[in-house]
Amino acid sequence: MRRLSTWLRCRLAVALALAPALAPAPLQAAPAAQESELQAVFVINFLRLTEWPAGTWTQAGAPLVLCVDAAREPLLAALRHTGVDMVRGRPLQLRPLRRHEGTRECQALFLDTFEPQRVGAGQLSIGDAPGFAVAGGVIGLVRLDNRLRFEVNQEAAQRAQLRLGSELLKLALPPDSTRRP
Repeated sequence: MRRLSTWLRCRLAVALALAPALAPAPLQAAPAAQESELQAVFVINFLRLTEWPAGTWTQAGAPLVLCVDAAREPLLAALRHTGVDMVRGRPLQLRPLRRHEGTRECQALFLDTFEPQRVGAGQLSIGDAPGFAVAGGVIGLVRLDNRLRFEVNQEAAQRAQLRLGSELLKLALPPDSTRRP
């Protein structure tokens, strides 16, 4: 019983530490580089708060591979700049993704548009295109009231066999096709 309470205390500490980074953040005419840095913080926290299905990795030390559309160089640079090299006990590997490349080795993808044929089970799809989560992506970054927020499509997460942390779900908006960027 004491072990469980220690585990709960650790989860609470992590949730409190991550809450500011996941809370809605003001954009107020942020330059593209600044917006990419903010998106990078969100993405890293999404990775930290996602559980992948058993069997996702065949080797104990295999990396968590985050593939990012190659055209999103500012986001790739911002992700590198975070200095995060381990996520969920795995080395974080960033990989630029060309338009027609396969995504099989990616556990997470940041895509410009949601393309169902590029995303499969065990893959966390993230994007900032309007309607990304409505189209079937798991997490869509949206601008709402001059703040960066995010929508979660729980059905898409279930189809991908991903388990999203309650801390993430508490702060998420439901997907909404009527929101405008």
